[in-house]
Amino acid sequence: MQGQRACENRSNWKRKLRNGLKTSMLLIATIMSVGLGVLLGLLTRRLKPTPDTISLIGVPGEVLMRMFKLLLLPLVTSSMVSGVANLNQSGGKLGIMALAYYICTTVIATVLGIGLALSVRPGQVMKANSSSKVVHDEPLPDTTDTILDLLRNIIPENVMQASFQHSKTTFSKYMSVSVNTTETSAALIHHSPNYFEHGGHIWQRSVNYLDGMNVIGILMFFAVFGVMLNNMGESGRVMVDLFNILNQITMNMTKLVMWYNPIGILFIIMNKILEVRDLETAAQQLAMYMVTGLIGLAIHALVVLPAIYFILTKQNPFRVSLSLIESLLTGLGTSSSAAALPLTLRCCEEKMKFNKTICRFVLPIGATINMDGLAIIQALTPIFLAQMNHRILTFADLVAISLSATLSSIGAAGVPGTGFITMLVVVAAVGLPVEDAYMVLAVDWFMMRMVTMVNIYNDSLAAGILTKYFTPSSNSIELSNLN
Repeated sequence: MQGQRACENRSNWKRKLRNGLKTSMLLIATIMSVGLGVLLGLLTRRLKPTPDTISLIGVPGEVLMRMFKLLLLPLVTSSMVSGVANLNQSGGKLGIMALAYYICTTVIATVLGIGLALSVRPGQVMKANSSSKVVHDEPLPDTTDTILDLLRNIIPENVMQASFQHSKTTFSKYMSVSVNTTETSAALIHHSPNYFEHGGHIWQRSVNYLDGMNVIGILMFFAVFGVMLNNMGESGRVMVDLFNILNQITMNMTKLVMWYNPIGILFIIMNKILEVRDLETAAQQLAMYMVTGLIGLAIHALVVLPAIYFILTKQNPFRVSLSLIESLLTGLGTSSSAAALPLTLRCCEEKMKFNKTICRFVLPIGATINMDGLAIIQALTPIFLAQMNHRILTFADLVAISLSATLSSIGAAGVPGTGFITMLVVVAAVGLPVEDAYMVLAVDWFMMRMVTMVNIYNDSLAAGILTKYFTPSSNSIELSNLN
């Protein structure tokens, strides 16, 4: 009997091990590809390959980036519309409060990410003898120009054009200022506000369409589209189903791309190590990016969210985190708040004794639209890349980052792989080349797991807060249509 029991235990243990390896296979492959990419890159760097060889090594990584950019538009639009349109209208006041809570915490997370990026400046790690001073021959847009550009892009003339072009104030040399042209230039500047003097030249200001997706315009259009579709009720059900199907197809394509992800990351890291001149500075910048992101996530999860929970409920927020250990570990392993949702529901209902009806309404919504951790990283990344490239970001650029990080994180699905794609949305929102974002892919697999745990924790806190203010007998809860 004991021998049979021991045999069954060994069989169960082997089955659990196989299942664990199967679910963690992608994570293991990604970690191995990062390590192998660093090793092969350093070894190949010693051989001093030619520029043509370096270019060929970067091709598999370029293919991965093209896949991500290919999925960018359908993923953002379908996620935004389906996420907003599927907000259950039968939740009444509860649904409004849940949505308000998630939006407020996401805005706070975005501001936190921007504040840390501007104060820590992870992209400006310089050696002692280097200079970070950048000389600009061309005039930079002033505050008025950038704010007007932002407004123009928020309301695009054509949503199809917004998929590949955005409005931008540009400057072109009109004439040089000399003794013979002083009167002419003065008269030109006096009679037209679009001409001004800078650096010994007369410049002409004009608004043009430049290549690059108008992210802000697309996000705003489809957010409003989703709200209008939600308000139509059953009459708009066919269109909602269409976007749900499109979203599911895009998710499946994203999962397929994620299996190519380790190969692409390996060659991206190799290519970056071979291309960069100052490898030490690049490694320091990436390390500071990680540290800054982790600090932001820690502040949000250990200070901001617990403070909000304590103020609203007068209860210990860390009791929730201790009860969520199983769900948090699942999120850490899968990098998916949606995959951890069943465990999150069980922990909140059975261990924390939160109201079941509220949990089953709030937690699925949170797994769809609450991406606080992602908002921090999305706000940090474009500023980090701008600092690396000595790009000066204006106040309007920071506003664009705030809007796009908030909206794209709300529209991001809680499945692995979508975080980096929506991160490209924010990078493109301020006119930075999305190709620069490949640098953070080396640590993206780790950062997204930290992000997922923050998202799961905030979902559970939201369920606790709403349980405090709503009871099963409350007239404000109208959840009869929920399963």
